This record gives sequence, structure tokens and C-alpha cells, in this order.
Amino acid sequence: GSIPGGLRPDDIVVQNLKIDYCKKDKNPVDLCNFYRNATDTVKFKIPKEKVGFGIPAVFMVRKVRVFSRRSEDVYVNAARVAFEEYMKKNITTEDTEYATPVKSTRKRAKRLSHMPTYPEGGDV
Repeated sequence: GSIPGGLRPDDIVVQNLKIDYCKKDKNPVDLCNFYRNATDTVKFKIPKEKVGFGIPAVFMVRKVRVFSRRSEDVYVNAARVAFEEYMKKNITTEDTEYATPVKSTRKRAKRLSHMPTYPEGGDV
């Protein structure tokens, strides 16, 4: 298969990151015990309402990054458009952010030329 703009699947690198507190979407503080002082042996829990602003509302963040091995603008733009369309159709939520920063093409091409290739249809 091909991607609009003449890209081939092996021209694209997808990085799928999941950042969490090792408890997926659970609040890590719910799994902690608290003590009044260092010598206390009686543990207790702190309700989320009493912790205040120190606890985030979201406990897991996903980042999907797409790179083009080809540095020509037509290929980079085709990869960007394909990625944004895929996200809009399949992944978008209220807090989805799209960013396509412009990088130095010379540095990007050199860096991506060393990345592994995957067979067509293979999982990345």
C-alpha cells in the first residue's frame, strides 16, 4: 500500500509513547499509606479532595509521534496530513493536541537514515 504524496510505509517511523505512574490510569496516591510522623505505626489514607492541587487530573499520557525518513517537503507534508486525518478519525479526544514542529532537514535526514525499517504491515 501507499500513503498519499508518494510515501511508502517504510518511509514512515511511528513512535507510540505511554507515560504514566506505573499504575496505568489509576491514581498512585490511592495506593499509598501515610503516617503522622516518622515513628508512627498507624497508617491512613488521604482522600483526593484533601490533597489539593498536587495531584494531576490525568494519570496517563499518550504521545504518538510520526517521522518521515524522506526530508522533502512534499513527503513531510503528506505524512503530517495522513497522521492528522488518522487521529481525527480514530483517536481524537477533547484534549488532543497536534504539533508538527519544523526541524532542520539535514539533521533530521541524518538521524532518520539510521533508524530500523519494518516489513510492510508489521507492527511498530
